[in-house]
Amino acid sequence: ASVMPFSLYKVFIPKHSIAVEVDGSGQIINSFHDPDGSNVMGGLSELYEHEGFVYLGHFDLKFLGKISVKDLYHE
Repeated sequence: ASVMPFSLYKVFIPKHSIAVEVDGSGQIINSFHDPDGSNVMGGLSELYEHEGFVYLGHFDLKFLGKISVKDLYHE
């Protein structure tokens, strides 16, 4: 059996980004959605908050996104 490479398969995956904020006990306290991948990125796999910014990444992208925490909560 052969497996289709991810680079070919990903064209069929809809672009939708979602980030979920959880508190120290794991309860969801907020969520952020980009339903068509046009506002932030076409996909997310990692987020890191540092000094007033949230850095956004995906294992298959060669760049990082960056958004200020103020802008994130403002929208």
